[in-house]
Amino acid sequence: MDSDGTIMFPEVDMQDEGAWEIFDADHGDLSNDIHPALDLRMFKHVSHTDYALISTSLRLVSRFLTEPSLLPFWCALILGERRRLSRELEAKYGQPMYSFHCMRGGMAAEDVRRTLDALTSLTKCVKYQFISMDDDLQWGLTDPDYQLPGLKKGIGEGASMYLNIQFLIVLRRLDISISQRLRVQYYLAISILHELAHVVRIATTEIPRDAHYVDIVPAMEPFFEDDRQAECGYACTQVLVNGSVEPYFGWPDCRFGLTIAKWPSVWSRSESGADGFLVPERRRPKKFTTTYVISMEHIQPLFTDQFWEYDVKRYGAREVRIEGRKKRLGYRFPAECEYDSDHDGILSNDSSNESWRTPADGIRGRIKRP
Repeated sequence: MDSDGTIMFPEVDMQDEGAWEIFDADHGDLSNDIHPALDLRMFKHVSHTDYALISTSLRLVSRFLTEPSLLPFWCALILGERRRLSRELEAKYGQPMYSFHCMRGGMAAEDVRRTLDALTSLTKCVKYQFISMDDDLQWGLTDPDYQLPGLKKGIGEGASMYLNIQFLIVLRRLDISISQRLRVQYYLAISILHELAHVVRIATTEIPRDAHYVDIVPAMEPFFEDDRQAECGYACTQVLVNGSVEPYFGWPDCRFGLTIAKWPSVWSRSESGADGFLVPERRRPKKFTTTYVISMEHIQPLFTDQFWEYDVKRYGAREVRIEGRKKRLGYRFPAECEYDSDHDGILSNDSSNESWRTPADGIRGRIKRP
């Protein structure tokens, strides 16, 4: 921890774990088709030049949307049964509350086909736009768009996805390293996947209407299975990559690397449900959150066809998840920590914060618990 209380990983540890630069980095060779739901025609005010800059990210998103082993979450959201929850939650928020679940026994071939078809049908449901955002730490948001249809006739609405213009600004730069560019492209892809979960939720949710036949979008999203809290975007990335990915210190150019922490974290407060973002925890709150550095050794292979055609096809979804031996350098925050944007970091007076490195053999070292 430095003098002003901001928690930081030592520079030598960050570089040793490959969080910044790998000296044999390359741009990758992803050559798969871009998913129809990410076609240039669906991006507002994006030139062919800028579309080319984000095309690598879009190819990565396309891999996530077409790989069968990564479809269970999307299948649950699109085809899964919505189970009604307790009367206590309904009484608190004045509307029915639901959860959705993966298929029991796994996905059948027909489930895979229907899910892929539905994701392709998003071409009629979503539009994209890069905009300036007031909050420097906000990278994307999704709003219902009543001019676009939902995935099912008479059910749901289309949506507009807004992405932070900083993504384009950074990718236009010529002075960033290959490793840094890969991190930005990866984070853009993760941000799009996060927001697409909201798009699908809006497109598959029946919209209640009042006596004047005015559309009312339900404020609260459904829980995914037994998640503590309800937010489809975070639930999506938790399933796909095993957590919520963020630029270290919030820098849009990812110069200091990327981190990942399981969601929900200790900073996900039930009171935030007042604005329709999260609903109260169904289980007791977490006592701590561990944030891990994401190594470039994990990010680089994601941008190669061989990784997707061999590793993922052979070993499945675990290859794209950051877990086990991929978690090598971490920092644990107790629930008393608070985020302070004025200091660009996490502040705490609690001495139980502790950083550690996992030994090379993958066995987790001792962790001092709060």
